[in-house]
Amino acid sequence: MIEKKLYEHIEPMMNQAYMQKKWFEAQFKPICREYELKNSDLSVLLALHLNHSIKTAVDIEKFGELKRGNISLCVDTLCQRGYLQQQVDENDRRFKQLVVTSKADELLEKCDQIINSYCCYIFRGITKEEAENCDSVFRKMNENLNELYRKMMEVK
Repeated sequence: MIEKKLYEHIEPMMNQAYMQKKWFEAQFKPICREYELKNSDLSVLLALHLNHSIKTAVDIEKFGELKRGNISLCVDTLCQRGYLQQQVDENDRRFKQLVVTSKADELLEKCDQIINSYCCYIFRGITKEEAENCDSVFRKMNENLNELYRKMMEVK
């Protein structure tokens, strides 16, 4: 049985996730306009840029909110515009590795600046020790969520 106090931590985490998503959408909107990209296009680019374990469209589907069909359209758009290249996976020719090109560097630098300013702001007043403890807790929670997700996928 979950202690009530532990359960109460879920609400602020869900609120934080919601507010974070909305904040980033608002901050990235001018970048999407400038580069004539949809939010989903930028989400695909950022997933590849920020998480180096993501290499394929299948990985992006597991990572985010986008469905396979949307990811496919985004990858096509990003390849046509020169921001991505697809390379056949050396280990499994059925898969194509997605590689961010240097054409995306300027766009991703602008995104990095937004992400860095966000991190500086939310970590205001937090000591190095508190940040390290937070990082440790979030990593453990992420491991637990990944395990829960794997179990869920096994049932399907």
